Amino acid sequence: MKASATPAPATRPGSLTYGLEAVPPVTVIALSALQHVAIIGGISVIFPLLVLQHVNAPPAETARVLTASLMALGIATMLQAYRGRWLGAGFLAPAVFTAAYLPANIAAIEMGGLPLVAGMTIVAGLAEMVIAAALFRLRPFMPAEVAGFAVLMIGIVLGMIGFRLIIGVPESGGTAPAPLALYAMTGVVALAVMMAISTWGTPRIKLYGVLIGMAAGYALGLVVGNVDGRAVLAGLASAPRMPALPGAWPTFAPELLVTYLVGSMVCALRTLGDITTCQKINDPEWTRPDMTTIRSGVVADGMGTAIAGLVGAVGLNTFSGSIALSAATGVTSRVVGYATGALCIVIAFLPGAASAVMGLPPPVMGATLVFSGSFVVFNGIQIITARMLDGRKIIVIGTSLILGISGFADPEIYTRLPVWMHPVTSYPFTLAIVSALLLNAVFRIGIRRSASKEVQPGAPGEIVDFLAAQGAAWGARRDVIQRATAALVEFAEHLRSHAPDQAATLSLRFDETSLVAEVAYNGTPLVLTEAAATTPAGENRDELEGIGARIIAGLADRARATTRGDRQLLQLTFVH
Repeated sequence: MKASATPAPATRPGSLTYGLEAVPPVTVIALSALQHVAIIGGISVIFPLLVLQHVNAPPAETARVLTASLMALGIATMLQAYRGRWLGAGFLAPAVFTAAYLPANIAAIEMGGLPLVAGMTIVAGLAEMVIAAALFRLRPFMPAEVAGFAVLMIGIVLGMIGFRLIIGVPESGGTAPAPLALYAMTGVVALAVMMAISTWGTPRIKLYGVLIGMAAGYALGLVVGNVDGRAVLAGLASAPRMPALPGAWPTFAPELLVTYLVGSMVCALRTLGDITTCQKINDPEWTRPDMTTIRSGVVADGMGTAIAGLVGAVGLNTFSGSIALSAATGVTSRVVGYATGALCIVIAFLPGAASAVMGLPPPVMGATLVFSGSFVVFNGIQIITARMLDGRKIIVIGTSLILGISGFADPEIYTRLPVWMHPVTSYPFTLAIVSALLLNAVFRIGIRRSASKEVQPGAPGEIVDFLAAQGAAWGARRDVIQRATAALVEFAEHLRSHAPDQAATLSLRFDETSLVAEVAYNGTPLVLTEAAATTPAGENRDELEGIGARIIAGLADRARATTRGDRQLLQLTFVH
């Protein structure tokens, strides 16, 4: 690959330094990939290690699974960077192992060891690919505000995990190390460096702000003893070796199917949220989720999980932390995605390098998650608030948010529930998203996708209130309702002049792609042609009507005026 002599133009002017299709210089590609691998390597070992430690797996088996895991992560990351109609979202969205499968994996390893974990992981990956095919049909049950809520919860989860790591309470549990202040110092310093560079650094330095902060925390960890320097040096001196494949064929257990299917659904939803975040980061004109890209991304995520099972690793998912990292650094080029995947595979052959990456101090990993998570939270809030929300949707988002946070406030609160509910209630993200989906489905009952109202000429307030109420009930975008309101208020002036004593019928139809407004009235038809605005200067009334007609046509994406019997019909379409 030939490096660019000068920085490539950003896909998103003023925000991204190297956008989605840009090809950064080789140095930027390499260092950006290293940033992603550093945070992925540290986080990724948590969930495979929890499964292996549950049965006291021997060190050789643990090393084999971890190296195979790095290969799986590399392949899955490159699949996601690939852009195809049916496979790959085409974004920088690296993979990481996930807690969504943790309860199922622990049950599987107790029942049938690693072969059963591998077999059921393959099934889970294939199930996620099937779920991807159904996303179009499920779209009404996954509106933009629910996708935005998923993004918001991802950011909160990242921040909470990061905070726990900084204060010395890792996801695997245990007691806080002593002295706590010295332990947490590495994370606090790393976070301070990242924030300082992001705020006051030059554009070029900002590209590597996270990597510099991680390096500062790593160096401080060596000084205070959070990092075992001798172990790192010994690992670096290790000779390269071929990653070993599983020694036994995968097995399957029907009784674990439901538990793994729940994990597949959660991973599909998280990928939906992550790819939505990628779309918003890379497109300044983003308005709604592109379900075709999301479907391809979920297929790639499921295929990555199936591949992980084939090589003897556990299930994986897109990594919100890396997506947030790309937003924070301004480097979202998918070329970096290929480089990140390739670097993971290379490290799998270098056990010493793997030891160095995975030896990253937990507080430093936590600092990275807190820093990047703040960007994800902001994106989630933007997606939610771009929609008009009524009482139903506020209940959906607010209740689900409270349920999700309650899982962090008291992790033991849901352990008293029946065991079959634990796959949903044992992880705050899963609980919150499942709650949002179920509540959204319930509160869809009674919402009509069409509405009509008799409006009086010269009464624009009725139109404003009607559109505001319906837009909130349907969760329509604010800018769409604002354009429709402006066009219809302008049309009310036409009614006042040409049908002052006749009430008009305003009808609205809404789906996830468009808002259609139809006005049926008795009176003079509205002329929407260009000639309407070219009347002689002395004819002030006609001239004003021509200008009004052009305003109405300009506000709508499509406008049509026809005659139906003795009634005039104006139809305005606004793309949603």
